[in-house]
Amino acid sequence: SYILQYKINEVRDNVRQAVKVDLTEYQLNALTSFAFNCGMTNLKTLINGKNRLNSGNYESIEKILPQYRKAGGKVREGLIKRRAWEISLWNGIPTL
Repeated sequence: SYILQYKINEVRDNVRQAVKVDLTEYQLNALTSFAFNCGMTNLKTLINGKNRLNSGNYESIEKILPQYRKAGGKVREGLIKRRAWEISLWNGIPTL
């Protein structure tokens, strides 16, 4: 729908502004998915700080992103799967 596409584009623009290093299209899409699901505050925590993405540590995404798997204080299977999909997308291997 138009509203969903608008919101995704808005989040994508916010991700572009927050990330200070170059990204592939796949990496941008993965972080957009994460930010759409977890919010910009969590994205900024993911990418900022010592040894994080914005300091040039691309590998930090694969290590830290899977930790965002809880909702309501419990690990959720759906979030484990979503984070795994986002990591595959990050690596340029989009799967369903």
